Amino acid sequence: MKRIHIIIAVILTAGILLVGGCSRTPSEAAPEPADLKTAEFVVEGMTCSGCEAGIKMAVGRLDGVDSVTASHEDGTAEVRYDAAAVSPEEIAATIGKLGYEASEEDSTTNRNQD
Repeated sequence: MKRIHIIIAVILTAGILLVGGCSRTPSEAAPEPADLKTAEFVVEGMTCSGCEAGIKMAVGRLDGVDSVTASHEDGTAEVRYDAAAVSPEEIAATIGKLGYEASEEDSTTNRNQD
């Protein structure tokens, strides 16, 4: 009998965890910030896909960053970000902390202009 209670408890707990992660309906999804911008950076010092991955991970952890791409072949990184939460200077500084030289190109555009 005790074994049945344990099995039921495990099943209920698993069900609660599964349903808890899916409790949002599409209408409750977090709104997308209206002020998303895209900044392109020239990044010196990237030599491989590992360099790209490190930049993507570090910059992607910044509050307000929506997406990050990086190319060691082109020596660039492109970041979509919420300008109210993070600045291009903060993004460049984060890349710099990894040992790369990063400078923003003059192609910062507002997402709504596309």
